[in-house]
Amino acid sequence: MGVSPALQRSPHPQLQAALQRSHIQTMAFTPPHTLPWRVYLYTHTRWGGPSPRGPTLVLGELLYTGGAEDQERDGEGGERGLRVTAKQRPRDNEAMKGFLQVLSGALHTSSTGSC
Repeated sequence: MGVSPALQRSPHPQLQAALQRSHIQTMAFTPPHTLPWRVYLYTHTRWGGPSPRGPTLVLGELLYTGGAEDQERDGEGGERGLRVTAKQRPRDNEAMKGFLQVLSGALHTSSTGSC
């Protein structure tokens, strides 16, 4: 997914608003105008279904290391772009799939300025 110019340098206002509307809470952000930037987040799901599907906690990290324009300017190689890392307890593939879909929607909303 591409990251809009506004999110590339300072993701805080747009991204935090989109995440909150999606019931994903932020724990910490890298200071504004810092590359690479990171966002630490969490959410939980409450399944009303039968065992073993109970509440599950999802912890995540968004890491933006820069885009092609940053690579050309800095003259550095390496992997660039947005990386999502997520962990959950207890493991629930459906809950993780749902989390990633909601997160993707929040990122899209914030990158298009629809917040």
